[in-house]
Amino acid sequence: MFGVDAVMVATFEHRVKFADGSQGYADCLWQGKILVEMKSRGKDLDAAFQQAMEYVRSLSSDSAAPSRKGKHDDEGAVATQLPRAIVVSDFARVRFYDLAHDAVLTEFALKDFRKFVTLFGFMIGDDGDGGEIREQDPVNRKSADTRKHAATPALFREQKNPKTAIIIPKVSSEKRDYIPIGFIDDSVIVTNLAFIIPDATLYHFGILSSRMHMAWMRAVAGRLKSDYRYSKDIVYNNFIWPDVENECGRETIDERRKRETRDIETSRLAPHLIRSSHA
Repeated sequence: MFGVDAVMVATFEHRVKFADGSQGYADCLWQGKILVEMKSRGKDLDAAFQQAMEYVRSLSSDSAAPSRKGKHDDEGAVATQLPRAIVVSDFARVRFYDLAHDAVLTEFALKDFRKFVTLFGFMIGDDGDGGEIREQDPVNRKSADTRKHAATPALFREQKNPKTAIIIPKVSSEKRDYIPIGFIDDSVIVTNLAFIIPDATLYHFGILSSRMHMAWMRAVAGRLKSDYRYSKDIVYNNFIWPDVENECGRETIDERRKRETRDIETSRLAPHLIRSSHA
């Protein structure tokens, strides 16, 4: 989920074996990243840090121990398992120990966590030197965009709709003289039950809604039961479009609206002005 492999994330109550044969449980361990130890409010955080360090030393000893075949693991195995940082908290205060820099301590109130969130940048590949995200890291900032869209699961993530389009249903009743064809804008998301013609004009709308095209559709279209089944390959692509000598026939919707608006305004002029305009 979110680009994180399940085997790469943290484990809770991670069992740790000590040198004396006993065992303990770290509250949270993400190998190679962070170890977290939580205590009740008001508890001694110094003791919690010492407990966490015991876990780290045991992890180091366990990783460096010989295998059953008598061979040691790779040198990088220890570094891979050991955490980069230790965090202890009593749900009021937070102490961050950076083990990569001699366990440098940063302490802050839990309510101020957002102010110190950059301390945890190494968990998403930011090493703190340049703020860059390494491509090989399974967790990266691309997941932030996924989480943002997860907040609105009912919305389509990709919306690359044309500004205007003609919509044609794939199936229409045989009782209709004309297939119900219409214009839509980019606020409409079309399902697989209809076709669209992006950026179509009134010219295309007029031809597709004509008796000529309806006759062609009835002659070549398939059927679903007895209803018409429109097809882009058989009906639309094979249709012979008439040539239009008058370029006004190809005017866009906006151009048509502007022309109709001018005609309406002209019709509202006084009769003598209309005569003057045609003189």
